[in-house]
Amino acid sequence: MKAAGALRATAWVVGVFAVVWLTTIVAWRALGSDPTAMHLVGFLLVLPLAVLSGIWLLRRRGRGPQAVAATGPGVPVDVPAVPSPLSPLRLCASALWLRAGSSPAEVANALVRPERPPLHGHLRDQAGLPVFAAAVDGVDPESMRSVLKAVVAEDADRCFDEERLRAMVLLDPVAEDLLFAAAATLAPAAANDPGPGADRMRMQTTMHHSRSSRAAPHVLDAPTLRVRLLVAHDWPGAARDVAAAWLMAKATAVGLAAGSFTVEVSSAEGAFDAWTLMARLMDPQEQAAPGEHHLVLATHSAIGAGAIARLDGQRELLVSGHPEGRIPGEGAAGVLLTEQQAMNHAPVDAMPIQLSGLRQGPAGQGRGAGRLLGELLVDAMAAAGTTTEAIRLVLTDADHRPSRAIEVAGAMTAALPGLDALEDSFHLGVVCGDLGPAGPLALLAVAASRAIDDGPVLVASVADPRRRTVLAVSPGPAAVDSIKPLLSDAAVPETAAA
Repeated sequence: MKAAGALRATAWVVGVFAVVWLTTIVAWRALGSDPTAMHLVGFLLVLPLAVLSGIWLLRRRGRGPQAVAATGPGVPVDVPAVPSPLSPLRLCASALWLRAGSSPAEVANALVRPERPPLHGHLRDQAGLPVFAAAVDGVDPESMRSVLKAVVAEDADRCFDEERLRAMVLLDPVAEDLLFAAAATLAPAAANDPGPGADRMRMQTTMHHSRSSRAAPHVLDAPTLRVRLLVAHDWPGAARDVAAAWLMAKATAVGLAAGSFTVEVSSAEGAFDAWTLMARLMDPQEQAAPGEHHLVLATHSAIGAGAIARLDGQRELLVSGHPEGRIPGEGAAGVLLTEQQAMNHAPVDAMPIQLSGLRQGPAGQGRGAGRLLGELLVDAMAAAGTTTEAIRLVLTDADHRPSRAIEVAGAMTAALPGLDALEDSFHLGVVCGDLGPAGPLALLAVAASRAIDDGPVLVASVADPRRRTVLAVSPGPAAVDSIKPLLSDAAVPETAAA
């Protein structure tokens, strides 16, 4: 074995043992477990050896006759070039607010050296033990209550508990930033024309916290903007109606004419529902006339006593004896999208990030999980027209669960043998926990930020227990510097002003 190969193999062994030992010890200490000798042998010796064996088998399979390999620089992967039934989308702007940061670039930097969520200060499970939680600092749920009362007074108190109020606080600056971006995108010339709508923007609105000094003049003949907000599945219809009214008022406050946009608030079970919406937007049969833009938003919070009790009661919380449980998180994210043909008449320096090659498939079990995910990675690269050499990063929503880390490592070993599964992959869930429907949009925002500097990025979603989603995020044919402010540098404030 060559010296480089020996060092690489040693690094793999040390890395796997370190990850397994650290995860196990942290879990034992946090859960107050007293491990027996059998536990020590099983978790500290047998488990890492099993992980290494699985990786070795996957690497052998990846080198076999069906291995995915490039035939040279700039050559597509060796798979049939089947045209994608889905059309690419253009990502014009993005915003987010997560535990890891308030801008895509900040979150991307935080994933380089991930800090795992700590034990929460006062949230407890059914046994009275503290739980891990990925809470966002500086969220004041009560600051949103008065704002919602101004929109629909009779429903605000009744249908918004602590978690929903936190979700709305997180959504507030994200939605505002992207509505301003939408107004500028739909009618950039209006920015220099005060117009008759300017007087209206000086009037008092229900957006007490709105940065009204940024409000654009009223846009009168803008193309259609479809605003969609995804919230947790347990939001009642009354809460969704209030959120829709709040969004409509905010859109009007930033300068969008009432007839130029629609607002729809839908409940989502989790990440896969958000990916299903993205697939619908890419479906040519679902797309409207060129010029229509889509503002997709999602917000989620499971930081509250009620949410913890629900997760614990459903055996979905990370507690003693359940290492595959979830760490509750919270956050909001959004993306402004348009069909590719809608950008044909845009200035060259306005061409943004491209989303393409979306592929979905079932989640595998055991050793087969990495192989199935690897096949999706290959299919997505082929559909997006990219190459194995062009991909320098895989961004996922994998979290603390060993099963997810092993699945992603196996997939990368099979589909991207030139990458290091530990060094060349970032995992949003490790830092931010379970983000519900906000996770996919956050992944797209972070991937767009990285694609500006690194080229095409593969996004792999493994949050859903039954389904997997993969797509490519690539720089468009634009001058990249012109879109950096929209995609990377527009930070969301640490707190939403009351």
